[in-house]
Order: sequence, then C-alpha cells, then structure tokens
Amino acid sequence: MPSGYAPFWMATAVTPNETLLRAGTGAGPGGAGSEYLDLAFADRYSFIAFAESPPNLVGGIFASAAGTPAITLPTAINPSLSGSPVSVTNLAASANLLVYTINADWGTPVVVNATISKTYLGNATEYTLPDLTALSGFGDTLPQSGDTVNVTVSAVESSLTLEEMANQDDADLFLLPDGTNVTFAEKYLNYVLP
Repeated sequence: MPSGYAPFWMATAVTPNETLLRAGTGAGPGGAGSEYLDLAFADRYSFIAFAESPPNLVGGIFASAAGTPAITLPTAINPSLSGSPVSVTNLAASANLLVYTINADWGTPVVVNATISKTYLGNATEYTLPDLTALSGFGDTLPQSGDTVNVTVSAVESSLTLEEMANQDDADLFLLPDGTNVTFAEKYLNYVLP
C-alpha cells in the first residue's frame, strides 16, 4: 500500500451460481486481524482493495479460488490539465494498461467522457478531448473563460486482455475468472480556465 494512503478492503465469496456474499471487510492494511469468512460453498473469492490519499485513489479487484492472492496496488498517476478543449498530459502506457478514462465537466449540464486504449495512445503522453462545437447541438461543449474544469483521469490495468475485459460487463467485475485482476489508479484535478 502506498505510504500515507487510507486503506479499505473487502472479501466477497462467489458461489458456483455466481451469487455474491460479503465475507469480510476492513479499513486497515490487512495482515493479522483481517480475516474473512471461509465459506465451504464458495467457488472463488473477489478481493477488493482500495487506498486513498486525495486527490489520488488506487485500487483493484483480484479473483482467487485458492486463498488470498498477492495483492499489489498500482502506482498513483500524476496527469496535468490545461486548455479548452481539455488537454491531459503526463500519460504513460504501462505494460498492463488497458485504457485511460477521462471524465470532464465544468458546471454546465455538459459532461465529456473519453476512453483511450493503450493501442490508441501508443507512445503519446498527451490526449486532448475533441472539440465538438462545430456539430449541431454541441455548441456548449467547451469550457469558457472563468469556468472551473473538473476532471477525473483513471488508468485501468488488468491481467485480462482488452477483448476479455470488454466481454465483462460492469456488474461482472466482482465475477472475474480465477487468477485474474483489474486495477486502477485515479486522480481528480481541477483548474479555472483563464
């Protein structure tokens, strides 16, 4: 766990019929006193671990049918922001990166979301959200001078391939196959557009 981060963990039993049962939770770093229920009917467990030190959050889901797996949380990310359209810099494509997600809003009903795959990012370290203002009905999709721009950037990594991950719907993240994991590093940032 990263130094200075507040941890939280949860163990969830997964039955052969894929019913989920909470088997234990805690807000400490694990170790002694961090036991979870060993349910004989469980097919496998999903171990969820998070650590937070605002504005950063790191976490992951780790599936195991044979006891507690080795849990390693990802390194915090440190992107930077600027401009209109929003430009995110200091991105990096680690070995297990699946995607970066960028969610931006600036106090209007407009929320812009982008998902960038490792392949699309390539060697680039910057991504600029698209300027959609030329499209009919999208005239207010850029922040204006004086707007506070709020952005959450997440790096999602996994032992699964992007195709395998795409075949898991959001509800199935607790139902990962035995021996697999999904981790993420997230940072919340904001700036006032000059």
